[in-house]
Amino acid sequence: MSSLPDPGHVRLIAVTETRRRIRALTDQPTRLVAMAVAGLFLLLPLAAVTAGAFFAGRNPNRALVGTVVTVAPAGLWLLAAVFLGLRVLTDSSDPDNLDGYLTTVPARELFAGVATVEALGTLLYLGLPTLLAATGFAVGSGSLLALATVTVTGLAATGLGLATGLAVGFGVKNVAVRSRLVARLRVPIWTAVFLAYVWTFLSGEAESVFDPLLRTVARPPLTWLGELALAPVVGPRVPTRGLIALALTVATTGVLLAVAAALARLLWYADGVETDNGAVDDRQTQVTTGALGRVVGRQTAWVARVSTARARRAPLKLLFVAYPVFLLAPSVTEAVETGTIPASLPAVSALYAAWAGGAGFALNPLGDQGATLPVAVTTGVSGTAFVRGVVLPGVALGGGTATLLAGGLAAAGGAAPARAVLLGLAGATLGGGAPALAAGFGVLFPKYETSQVTRSREAVVPSLFAFAGYSLVLVVLAGPGLALAVPPLTGVVGDLLGVAPLVVSAAGVTVSLFLVAVGGWLSFRYAARSFERFTVE
Repeated sequence: MSSLPDPGHVRLIAVTETRRRIRALTDQPTRLVAMAVAGLFLLLPLAAVTAGAFFAGRNPNRALVGTVVTVAPAGLWLLAAVFLGLRVLTDSSDPDNLDGYLTTVPARELFAGVATVEALGTLLYLGLPTLLAATGFAVGSGSLLALATVTVTGLAATGLGLATGLAVGFGVKNVAVRSRLVARLRVPIWTAVFLAYVWTFLSGEAESVFDPLLRTVARPPLTWLGELALAPVVGPRVPTRGLIALALTVATTGVLLAVAAALARLLWYADGVETDNGAVDDRQTQVTTGALGRVVGRQTAWVARVSTARARRAPLKLLFVAYPVFLLAPSVTEAVETGTIPASLPAVSALYAAWAGGAGFALNPLGDQGATLPVAVTTGVSGTAFVRGVVLPGVALGGGTATLLAGGLAAAGGAAPARAVLLGLAGATLGGGAPALAAGFGVLFPKYETSQVTRSREAVVPSLFAFAGYSLVLVVLAGPGLALAVPPLTGVVGDLLGVAPLVVSAAGVTVSLFLVAVGGWLSFRYAARSFERFTVE
């Protein structure tokens, strides 16, 4: 039997996976529109790359040679490696119908098909700019050979990055499925990685993070590819080092692909580790449920435990809650750059934490039950107990976080103790009212079917109507009080009314907290009555 993949099988797998990706895009018009809009914003950078390469070809100089030789190949390799590594860690390592593939074709053919699809996607992102730069440089320099050398070296660096990303990604995934420690800490690890990613870009430190990394990898023989790219224009006539680098790049790419294929096979046939989390969690949750049940009632404690367990076992469904954190970018960036806490950051942080607590646990109370919904509505659980149990985790997490962020950031920013306590109280009340408000919108606009969160992952997430309605109403109800908690605004209003700024803050917070409390109570009662009247068809 030949050890090489069957080209016909590889082509069929690649075509099938490509069709699935296209279908996934066409089935989500919103995502397709978002990608189209993002593509429009890329037109200007692509035009700038082409124009820059054209003028560089017309007027080559030593600075240009040094930049291309040292940065361009390493940059392409690094971008492709990071892009493919993240792809493998999130989507590509688990193709749809994996068991069917592995019982039909060898793992090496499946890997070759998956790698082909990933190569096509990488070329779309990095190959197109490379080709435009090569064309602009060739036209500017008047050398047709430059078109070939720049394109070949750019594709070689990109291919090396692709193979590197595949090998590293499948290697990390193998560790993840075989290590009990990593399996237990999977959610905290991903949370830490996400927060580090957000912090890197929101803090404005991306350049200081990536520049040293780029300088580290921009070394021979990788930099020799730049000499080969520019040889037709600036020499040397016989780019010996560039040709050696090209040969080494091709050979290393082949070795890394073979390593990635072996790691993919190990991953796909792995059983994975079994942890004792289940048994420990069961014992702990029984004790916790019993203690909590004595405070809030057995039915409420049971619903709260189930809601928390679902979120812990399927954190992907909570991914959408993290997106609005980017709205904190201006305030966080200002805090990092100036070393001081902006006046608006405590209020905005409290609002986000309270919103996240409601959106993460209570914005789709019926749909989150999944196949167990008929059991939930027929076991005698009262509507009040059910909604209270759904709301409780969001109150505990969102309310606690909102309180700490509001009061703690205000105190760290130099606010008076009375103002810090007032903001802490606002965070606590928002954290308690937001989940109740979310429950009503979630019952009014339920969503039972799954949505594609990533290419190969689906989850039941709240409907867009529930998401928009809850977010808008919470901001409207909480907005006046949080706005009047910002010192500059309270000073202006206080001067107009002839009262102390702290009095203005207290009055505004009191009004908003009253509105949130009333809105949350009405929403809670609506959700409870709707649950009791719900019928399974």
